[in-house]
Parts: sequence; C-alpha cells; structure tokens
Amino acid sequence: SAEFGVSRERVRQIEVRAFEKVQNAVKTAYAKREIARPALPVS
Repeated sequence: SAEFGVSRERVRQIEVRAFEKVQNAVKTAYAKREIARPALPVS
C-alpha cells in the first residue's frame, strides 16, 4: 500500500473488485462455451 500511496483498506477493496471481475469473466466464458456446444442426444 505504501508503494502506491493508498491505504491497506483501499488495496483490499481493489483486490476484491479484481477478483470479482476474474470470476465473472470465467463464468461468462464457461456459459458461452456451454451454449456453443450442442447438447448430447438422449437415447
């Protein structure tokens, strides 16, 4: 935090937001992959 001149709390907030963005990107990519893949026929 000292390196960037912000408080530890602000660093924590930025980390939380970054982690949420990564999670959302992974979920979106997974959902798109599932949509693009045709369902297996049930016999």
